[in-house]
Amino acid sequence: MCRTSIFQILFILIFSIFISNLLADQANQQKMEAQFRDETGFEGTIKWWNSDDTMKELEGYFPDMPISMDLEWDDNAANANEIFLSLVPYSGLKKEDFFPIVNGADFYNFNQKLNGRKMSNYGAIEFCMMGDGNIFISASTILKVNAPLNPKLTVDEAYTKFTQVAVPADIIPQSDMKCELTYIVPSTYVDNPDMKPTEYLLTWLMMAYDKWYYIDAITGKLVKKN
Repeated sequence: MCRTSIFQILFILIFSIFISNLLADQANQQKMEAQFRDETGFEGTIKWWNSDDTMKELEGYFPDMPISMDLEWDDNAANANEIFLSLVPYSGLKKEDFFPIVNGADFYNFNQKLNGRKMSNYGAIEFCMMGDGNIFISASTILKVNAPLNPKLTVDEAYTKFTQVAVPADIIPQSDMKCELTYIVPSTYVDNPDMKPTEYLLTWLMMAYDKWYYIDAITGKLVKKN
């Protein structure tokens, strides 16, 4: 009886701490959401990442910073940039941690840099216009990640590995390729809508003839292609 009582007490204590932390997180998110709405005039829904109290998704509109198919491209781009700047304090990062990418007239990306290099899969604030005049914003900034800082393979060594595991050199010479270091999520990562990845691979991204090949910059393995 005594042992059972101890386990029950421990369970109640752990559960109470969990609920207390959850309520504290919710209160903090509600406070930040109210502050953001007051600062920007945003009207719509906001979702948060519970793991680090950063914004996850927004769907709605900004009356003073509209993005619409009725506006000129330059106006939309300028307003997207202003909205992005207003979101940065709620991303856990600084504006210097991002670089802008524009994909088409109705899609804007602000991709995160890790150790000064590009990231893929996660690490972005993305805008997309919706047919009803609203916009959808997806945010997946990475705050805690385990990733190599520097490559072990030079670009020439990575190209040699590429010719061994992907395409022979006589088909795609190195002079025809664009190569850059970038981070990607490991293939073993299971996509979870409520969790962010905690590990990234440093890879040599090799692009040629509309094909992308990712060579692990540490092991030399071909880890992804598309």
